[in-house]
Amino acid sequence: MNLLRWILAAATAINLAGFVGLLLLADRFRQSFGASRIGLCQAGLPILAMVLLLGSLLAPRERLLLHFCAILSATIGLGGLCLLRKAPFLGAGLFGYAVLWLLYYWLALGKG
Repeated sequence: MNLLRWILAAATAINLAGFVGLLLLADRFRQSFGASRIGLCQAGLPILAMVLLLGSLLAPRERLLLHFCAILSATIGLGGLCLLRKAPFLGAGLFGYAVLWLLYYWLALGKG
């Protein structure tokens, strides 16, 4: 279980750093063409989701956070399934991450 936990934590941290970096670069690039800024929901919600998931992986004893992140992960998995037709790689990646996180959740609760 610890290996799965640290693999998920590393993947989440790398994606979080990449998303924030890309967001900062893309926002400045968009503004150089006169486009509007990226909205708070479009930028903030994925960051908040990744921070919550990372927090639940780094503090596995927090049951309320684990349960909330299980709902979040199931939502991410459903979103990945919806994206499969338009963006297969992204959809499969999101669905795979959600399945692995839910496996971690099941093991963290001591049911495995």
